[in-house]
Amino acid sequence: MMRLLLLICSLLVISSNRTDDHRLEKDFFFKHPRETRLQRLKQYSLEDQYKIYRYGHDKIEPPVLELADPIAQKGKAAVPFLKHKLESEQEDLAVRDILYLLEQMLWMNTFDARQDEALMQALKARVAQIKNENVKFSSRDMLEFIEHAQRAH
Repeated sequence: MMRLLLLICSLLVISSNRTDDHRLEKDFFFKHPRETRLQRLKQYSLEDQYKIYRYGHDKIEPPVLELADPIAQKGKAAVPFLKHKLESEQEDLAVRDILYLLEQMLWMNTFDARQDEALMQALKARVAQIKNENVKFSSRDMLEFIEHAQRAH
C-alpha cells in the first residue's frame, strides 16, 4: 500500500512538472481584443513574445503569422536567443518557426542569416533531422529561400 502511495505521489509530481498549460498564451489570445495583438505583444519580453508567437503559429488556426513581426524587427539582437532555442528545443515545429522568423528578418532587412555561418550550419543540420515530412518540406523551402534570396535594399 505504501509503495502504491509513493508511486502515485511521484506520478503527480512528474505530471505537474510537465504540465504546460499555456496560460500566458491563452490569456493573450482569448482575454483581449484581436485588434491590439501586435501592440500588446511588443510589451512582452523576448522570451514571452516567442512563446506567444509559437502558440499562435502552432496552435491557432489559421496561424497568426504576423506575431513574428515584433521578433523579426529586433533583427540581430534576437539571434542569440533564437540560436539557443534552435539548440535546446527538440520539436520539429520549433525549427520551422525559427526559420520563419529568420525569413521575416531577411524580408525586413533586419538580419541576414547568411552572414552567420554557424547559424546556417545549425539550421541545415536541424532541418535534416526533422521527422515530419510536411514540416520538413516547408522548413527546407524556407531554408532555401534564405540561402538564395536577394535582399531588398
